[in-house]
Amino acid sequence: MKYNVIIFVLICLFTSCISEGNNSETTRGCNCDNLTLDHLYNHFYIENRKSPYTGMCFKLNKKGDTLETINYNKGKVEGVLTTFYTSGTKRSETTFKKNKYHGDVKEWDENEVLLFHGTYDDGEYDSTLIDNRH
Repeated sequence: MKYNVIIFVLICLFTSCISEGNNSETTRGCNCDNLTLDHLYNHFYIENRKSPYTGMCFKLNKKGDTLETINYNKGKVEGVLTTFYTSGTKRSETTFKKNKYHGDVKEWDENEVLLFHGTYDDGEYDSTLIDNRH
C-alpha cells in the first residue's frame, strides 16, 4: 500500500508541468524531456525561452522508474543531480552551482558501495578523495 501511494504521488509530479507567471516558469515536478536548453541565454526553459525554469525535473525509464532527478533555479542546474539504478538504489550525486560542477561528486555501485568521491570548485576539478573504480 505504501508503495502504491509513492507511485501515485510520483506520477502526479511527473505529469504536472505547471507554469506560473512573473517571467519565470516554476513547476512542482516535470519530465526533463520537456526542458529545452537555450544556448543564447544559457538556461533551461519549458515554453518561453525568456522564462527560465525553476523546480525539479525527473527522467524515467519505460517502466516509470526514476533514473535521474535534477534541480533548477532560474534556468540553471542548481543543487544536487541524483541518478539511480533501475533497482532504485542511488547511482550518483553531483552538486551544481549555476550549471557548473561545484562541490561533491559521488558514485556508488549497485550494492551501495561508494566507488568515487571527488570535488569541484566553480566548474574546475579540485580533488579526488576516493577512487575505487576499476
